[in-house]
Amino acid sequence: MRTLKQLDINGSIKQEKLIFKESWLDKFDTITVYFVFGWATIVPFLVYFDPHRNKNETGLFHYLIFLMTFLSIYVIYRKATENKLIKITSSNTQELNRSLINEYCIKENFRKYRDTKDIIIYNEDADFNINPNWVTSYIFLLKDNNILFTIIKERYKVNLPTLTKHLVVKNDLRKILKNIDTPNS
Repeated sequence: MRTLKQLDINGSIKQEKLIFKESWLDKFDTITVYFVFGWATIVPFLVYFDPHRNKNETGLFHYLIFLMTFLSIYVIYRKATENKLIKITSSNTQELNRSLINEYCIKENFRKYRDTKDIIIYNEDADFNINPNWVTSYIFLLKDNNILFTIIKERYKVNLPTLTKHLVVKNDLRKILKNIDTPNS
């Protein structure tokens, strides 16, 4: 799990953003992702608008490279918003929300890392796991009937953000909370 030094739980809940002291490696990692995917955004335009390119030979490749541009822009966006907390409000108590989150994470085979009054952290082995230290961390902050969460990854060199997993978890949690919220008459 990435080191969350001096995690400010109350400040994170208030600002709806994970607030912690980032190491210089985390900052370097962010700059690296911006640089690499920034170039991946620009290069397709350089290839497509090359003045020496034969415009009659515009094939499928030239259109697929623009797909790379959109993917690169999305990766940059997700990296910029990686620490933003996704807020879900339910009518349940904090303790019921805690038990529902724990049940969900156990069902998904995540490993519990931390479970205290205001924060729950679960880890999952990273995709294409080569090193057991590479994990995806699910961080849930609880305040009254609100659940705020984010997902961050830990890799050896470049910590790419999750591209779609946050949407899946958000949808799953809303379904779970909605099923509990609706009274059975």
